[in-house]
Amino acid sequence: MTFVTTAQQARMVATVVALLDAFNSGRVDVALAFLTDDVAISDCDYRAVHVTLANGAEAARQWLRDRAADHDQLVLESVRNENPDPSTGAHVVAVAYARRTSDTLRALGFPNGINPQAATKVVFTATDDRIRAFANGPFGGPSELCRPTA
Repeated sequence: MTFVTTAQQARMVATVVALLDAFNSGRVDVALAFLTDDVAISDCDYRAVHVTLANGAEAARQWLRDRAADHDQLVLESVRNENPDPSTGAHVVAVAYARRTSDTLRALGFPNGINPQAATKVVFTATDDRIRAFANGPFGGPSELCRPTA
């Protein structure tokens, strides 16, 4: 396997991997360090089948705590830059997951977790490679994408 990536792209991928490592191990403060103070997060509430939002550092901290308490795990499948135009997509990647597991999903009848229906849109700052948006739920999209399926 061979590939070419710029230093900036490599830093973004490294940040995504480090964030997911912290997320999956419940290290809230470590995960929070990768996010800006004004971060915007969306995610799925699989029990209620709707999108939840966490805007700003304190809301992000609570979201991370809630995910850690639920033993939420996001198993990375790929990181893609499908919009390499410097003016519109240079600081945006799509993150796909092979699997997502949590206590909630197990309680809903998915003992092995789910394959999330949508990728996460991750938006980075232009200056320090911190994450300013983590769209893990279909913000502005159909809530049906939050209905868990095997």
